Amino acid sequence: MLLAPGDFILLDTPTYPGTLSALRPLGCKILSILSDEHGLIPESLSEILSKWAPEEAKNPDSDVPRILYTIPNGGNPTGASMTADRKWEVYQIARKYDLLIIEDDPYYFLQFEKPWAPSFLSLDVDGRVIRTDSFSKILSSGLRMGFLTGPKPLVDRVVLHIQVSTMHTSTFTQLMVAQLLKQWGQEGFLKHVDR
Repeated sequence: MLLAPGDFILLDTPTYPGTLSALRPLGCKILSILSDEHGLIPESLSEILSKWAPEEAKNPDSDVPRILYTIPNGGNPTGASMTADRKWEVYQIARKYDLLIIEDDPYYFLQFEKPWAPSFLSLDVDGRVIRTDSFSKILSSGLRMGFLTGPKPLVDRVVLHIQVSTMHTSTFTQLMVAQLLKQWGQEGFLKHVDR
């Protein structure tokens, strides 16, 4: 939905192999951002983006990378989690270069240390973060259902994309999760993830 052949996408390295499998057929160019035990390294992101002037990001015809895809907590396959300071630095770089951040965060609710590190979405003041979460990690792996949060125009586009690609998420699964969350409420949900 967001990439055309030849577009650049920024990924922390290593990243989830399923993401690479989905991106390769699209013909986009993958730019690898170094990461360590604390996740994506902001200096590596800055270094790669320094090949372009920030003003070029305003030109729709430029080849400036427009998307950063990251798994900020419990990154697959490394298990690395970004610190709050790193997230803030990365977000500021995204603002400078007008990047859309795709925050793929299926492990957010599985963090052991409290308080949980803030999400990119919680830092977002510009409408530049699309966040994905998964019930398959916290309710049941068989559910294969998640939820998406972000700016309404982008979420609306994702909904249209899903309608023509997967047609419809299982009604039974949606109903089951909706009833469970209704019964638990937010407090019950948070108790569940703590357990």
